[in-house]
Amino acid sequence: MKILLTGATGFVGQELGLHLVRQGHELHVLTRSPSKYQGLLPFPARLFAWDADRGAPPAEAFEGVEAVVHLAGESIAGGRWNPARKQSILDSRVRGTRNLVRGIREHGAGVRALVSASAELRAYGGTLARKKELVALNKTDAMTPGDIEAKRAKLAKASRKTVHILSGVSGAGVQPLLHELMKLVDRQRDDSKDAA
Repeated sequence: MKILLTGATGFVGQELGLHLVRQGHELHVLTRSPSKYQGLLPFPARLFAWDADRGAPPAEAFEGVEAVVHLAGESIAGGRWNPARKQSILDSRVRGTRNLVRGIREHGAGVRALVSASAELRAYGGTLARKKELVALNKTDAMTPGDIEAKRAKLAKASRKTVHILSGVSGAGVQPLLHELMKLVDRQRDDSKDAA
């Protein structure tokens, strides 16, 4: 399967990319600097330029893609967590998710599943429950257990889906999420065959 991955240069993204390639999948990667990362990622991938703050990804990034895994967002390790920094981190996730979803709508006719581990509820415009996707909280290492549970509960209520928790430090939660992604894509393929 061909999978589009954002956030591939981060810890979870690199681990996930390696795992997907080892499973036989082909990766398209969206990054601000393809020339910087070409040959530096620990797995083979076709890289496409995308600034998540500025608009939808390029159409060619979606060619043949059946699943999208969205991990991108401003680094949580880039400085002190004052109110302005927290807002900047949140804004990067909201804008990036909105722009990625716009790209899927415009160019992703073959996309059968979206795993969004970078999103905030407001990025979806209140339609999260109708989307055929998996929902995950990524980079939870900087959150307290109470904050993680509160955010997980809020996402679960809004989406009426199980919310997967991912660790950006240990990579915990990646394997179960991948398993669920493959099941979702298989169900979508079966539904498409039945409809034909």
